[in-house]
Amino acid sequence: MSENLVCIECFKSIDSIFKVYSDGFKDLSECPRCHKVVDLYVECEPSVIIIDLMLFKEKAYRHILFNHKFKYIVLCKFLVAFLLCDAYLFWFNKKNRQYESIKSNDHLLFYELEWNFYFMLFRALINFLIYSSLIVSLSVFSQISSKNVANQAIKSLILSSFGKLFVLPLVIWNPNEVYFNLAFFFTLISNSQALSVATEMSRNKSKWIVALCSSVVYIFDFILQLIIKDNFV
Repeated sequence: MSENLVCIECFKSIDSIFKVYSDGFKDLSECPRCHKVVDLYVECEPSVIIIDLMLFKEKAYRHILFNHKFKYIVLCKFLVAFLLCDAYLFWFNKKNRQYESIKSNDHLLFYELEWNFYFMLFRALINFLIYSSLIVSLSVFSQISSKNVANQAIKSLILSSFGKLFVLPLVIWNPNEVYFNLAFFFTLISNSQALSVATEMSRNKSKWIVALCSSVVYIFDFILQLIIKDNFV
């Protein structure tokens, strides 16, 4: 991923967030362009950053995508967690539909549900691969002059998908379709905002890219479900 630090106020590249004095004291650096503190979020609690991310604040996304360095293993863990959430959501919906048809045989019920979850995890992975590939391809195509667009787009896509964690209340409650749709659109908006920040493209362009890619994935997934028709799960 890009190692460039930026001022979250004006997006100017900087060498360091902190300036160190001769006595070892550290202080936040001032941006040479806008003359503001380059990144106030480094002194904020994680809860404050999360709230600002949920409010789609551009400065919070700049801090996370550029000034907060994540190891690849951490990004992989985030991706696995989000895929599990997608798989659980798919599995939860299918479980409710199948339960009535197989509830007379408890051993069949658990067998079917277990293998269904594995299939839903594979389904979530395929959807992500298609979605991320389209996002990266369109981002690179639209930002030819920019560097590391592909890496920045992938990183932004993973980190901005935290809205998928909103399905976790399913473990306790039984939300309706409105809840699912709100979580889905929240994630898309977050993806769009992060993509705009990470690749420096306009917000309108990032919105169209995310909308187009999510539509393609939805159509592909719908066709896939028509083809299999429960024959392999």
